[in-house]
Amino acid sequence: MDAGLQQTQPNVKLRQYQALLEVAESIAAQRDLISILRDLKKRLHQVVKLDGVQVVLHDAKANVMRRHMLHSVNRTGDQPINELPIEEAPAGLVWQTQEPLLITDLTAYESRFPRAMREFRKYGVKNVYVLPLTSLGRRLGALGFLSYEEAGWSADDQLLLQQVAKLVSVAIDHVINLESAHRAEEEAKRQSARLQLLLEINNAVVANLD
Repeated sequence: MDAGLQQTQPNVKLRQYQALLEVAESIAAQRDLISILRDLKKRLHQVVKLDGVQVVLHDAKANVMRRHMLHSVNRTGDQPINELPIEEAPAGLVWQTQEPLLITDLTAYESRFPRAMREFRKYGVKNVYVLPLTSLGRRLGALGFLSYEEAGWSADDQLLLQQVAKLVSVAIDHVINLESAHRAEEEAKRQSARLQLLLEINNAVVANLD
């Protein structure tokens, strides 16, 4: 093997592990999805071909896959798809099977995911890598990486992105728990305010009766 190539491969590995460490450190402190996506795009772009990052979460109430993006892949001004039924979304398949999905040929998936593939083609996306987001056995959704380049991700790139997905799963689970706690706190405040109002009304009625 060429000596230069032998030296290059460890250097690439080192940069990838450094990027993974930076991702772990940065997203652990984030409190919302947009901040997580922004950090991912910034830190991974240096070591992996990456043009977009999407988080697609399962909405249990509506039973759909709902997409969250750092920025739209849209180049025409049209409104992108924000949600799809589970069976119509690549992320829905990944959420169900818990297996990664690498799409390098959009045509091969047109019959199964026509709306998603049509949008990817329209906006120039050539490669899509979708990974499950799961934390402590809780299936959250999927993490999607997009590329406008013809060349796909190498095996090492895919391993790196798989590790990133595991980190993001924990971070998103934390964000969801924080949001749930905040909603519960707000609901408790509303209930307390209603009880206080009822108490005041009751006291006023008793006073008038007296």
